Amino acid sequence: MNSNNSANTNTNSNANNNNSNSEEVVPEAIPEIEWTIDHEDILIEWADKAMCFRWLHSRAHALYSKLNYNYTIPVIVISTLTGTANFAQDRVPVAYQGYFVMIVGGFNILAGIITTIQQFLKITQLNEAHRVSGIAWDKFYRNIKIELARHPDERMHVNQMLKMCKEEFDRLMETSPNIPDEIIAEFKNKFKDSLEYDDIIKPEICDKLISTESFRNQWASQDNLMKKKNLKSQKDAKMKQTIIAFKSDFSKMQGREPVRTEIIDNLKDKIDVKTLTGILDDFDRETRRISMENVELPV
Repeated sequence: MNSNNSANTNTNSNANNNNSNSEEVVPEAIPEIEWTIDHEDILIEWADKAMCFRWLHSRAHALYSKLNYNYTIPVIVISTLTGTANFAQDRVPVAYQGYFVMIVGGFNILAGIITTIQQFLKITQLNEAHRVSGIAWDKFYRNIKIELARHPDERMHVNQMLKMCKEEFDRLMETSPNIPDEIIAEFKNKFKDSLEYDDIIKPEICDKLISTESFRNQWASQDNLMKKKNLKSQKDAKMKQTIIAFKSDFSKMQGREPVRTEIIDNLKDKIDVKTLTGILDDFDRETRRISMENVELPV
């Protein structure tokens, strides 16, 4: 009895394993999203702001470079003169050596004060940070500009492109140093008379506030609904043509029509499995309808 029960248990477990294997869920392919004007508008906004940040950080780098020279060169001159004066101390008359030492010491203190102020204001660090930020924003701007210049069929996948650009934009915003107020004022005064100044989307630091309403996708408008419907129809027709072409090629090579599982296994990387199943159901219904019409025709 025990051996029979164990045999039945093994048989049931094998059957359950077979059922579980047959019921394995086919992984769905990532739905393919085509480029639209809305996607390009997002990238254009980021590229415009990147172009502005590139100019702002470049000018800030020039400003801090000048300040760095103004603080560093006097310290170099004073340190060199006081160092040389220490060797000439013996040539100073004894009556004036006390004053000479005080003067040299005063210049050394002055050089130390200038160096301390330079370090406290972090002029050297800010100078380098603005230089690196300007290069990074320029690289980000050029990448988007090149991608938008290409045909949509030759571009990177839209979801991947938006995700990559968003992460890079957020990183640059977090790591870039603050822009001095005089640089922002110079930016507005320099470009306010430019023909494309109002068309460029400027950073918020340039005192440019835009309502979030202007960024809302107008998906509910009649034109966009019709456009979306037409795009869906074109996409469905393209997928149906892909299935028909596969069935034709399969019939030529194998000498028979492919079954549903063969179609799904071969096209699941190109078409979403759920969408593919729906199209195959439509084909089956259309085939049954045509068969019924042929049967009902009078002889």
